[in-house]
Amino acid sequence: MKKMAFVDLTNYKDWPMGGMLEYELAILPFLAERFDIDLWGFSVNGITPDPIVINGKEYPIHVFGNSNTGRRIIPNYFRGAYVAKFKKAFADKYDVVYCHSGSCAVGAHFAISGNTKLVYHQHGLSFIDDHHLNVVIQKPFYNYAQKYSDLVLVVSDAPSVEKYAQQQRSLSDARYLAIGSPIDLGKFDAQACKDRIVARGNTDAQKFVYTGRLTKHKNTKTLVAAFELYVKNGHPNAILNIAGDGEEYEIINHMRGDLGIQKNVNLLGKVPHDDVNKLLADSDVFMIASEGEGCSISVLEAYASGLPVICGRKRGLEGQVIDNGTGVFVSEMTAKGFYDAMIRLNQDIQRISLNTLDEVKKYDRGIIAYKIADAIENLFANQ
Repeated sequence: MKKMAFVDLTNYKDWPMGGMLEYELAILPFLAERFDIDLWGFSVNGITPDPIVINGKEYPIHVFGNSNTGRRIIPNYFRGAYVAKFKKAFADKYDVVYCHSGSCAVGAHFAISGNTKLVYHQHGLSFIDDHHLNVVIQKPFYNYAQKYSDLVLVVSDAPSVEKYAQQQRSLSDARYLAIGSPIDLGKFDAQACKDRIVARGNTDAQKFVYTGRLTKHKNTKTLVAAFELYVKNGHPNAILNIAGDGEEYEIINHMRGDLGIQKNVNLLGKVPHDDVNKLLADSDVFMIASEGEGCSISVLEAYASGLPVICGRKRGLEGQVIDNGTGVFVSEMTAKGFYDAMIRLNQDIQRISLNTLDEVKKYDRGIIAYKIADAIENLFANQ
């Protein structure tokens, strides 16, 4: 059994909240079946994390840095490179070091010996189009992490990853592999979702939902503008729930008032993950106006809840959503484009909703984790 260091900027419990931590916790039970794993992570505000239990076994967290939640994410992100200081602990000990942050992968490169394989997990390709300051600052780490790695797992659709890999050939000799996001289907009641969809029939959708950050790249303002058209053209009791926070929260808050739909649009702020699933279970349609995603966990959770998805034909989403199959692509990224898609979805909403419950099975966490494990083991196949 190969020895693996699983490395990231996390305490493997509750920091940072979000999709990356959910991703890691979803795949670790399956990786632990194939590799002898050491977990390397962070303390938070000086509190050393307790061991976590994987498959009935306690795994201590080897701490290589500390995060301060009173600071912005960027200084904490830089600290991922601190793993370079643990050269004595890494050199000649691990067959593979698997990193989920670019800064950790860069640091690990300087800590490992020549025989150790470095695997970097790039969570999506949205950084190509996202010019948010945080992304711009982190991008050099993404590039260096790929340069130093033997395998780059990219959370996106295969055509996008293949195109990106060709563009990176002058930078890196790494193998690139498109990988999906994992979902624990055991947390969702598929039969209850199916019963709800059948009972609703093909009646027009009344409850829409978006979960995620409120940033320029996510373009949530377009959803609100589209929803005004929906409300004022025959659906006065429709509701749009927005769960998330970010730089455009107040803009959206004022916008719903200016449009006269403050009673129809609920800004919920940050919502605990368990409550997000409850929110999805009480909705009809998931909408996202993002300019690009990886393999969106939010979309998968919507699928597992029986919700069709309305979105743009953008990187990541284009390979995850099936037009007229599990959702509807908009004709243009405008309020009118999203409104037209809402109307089109209503024409066959029951069939499309039921399709999502089958499509999401392809992303079962075991399937994704074993694909990752196979790709890592293949690095050693020709030695």
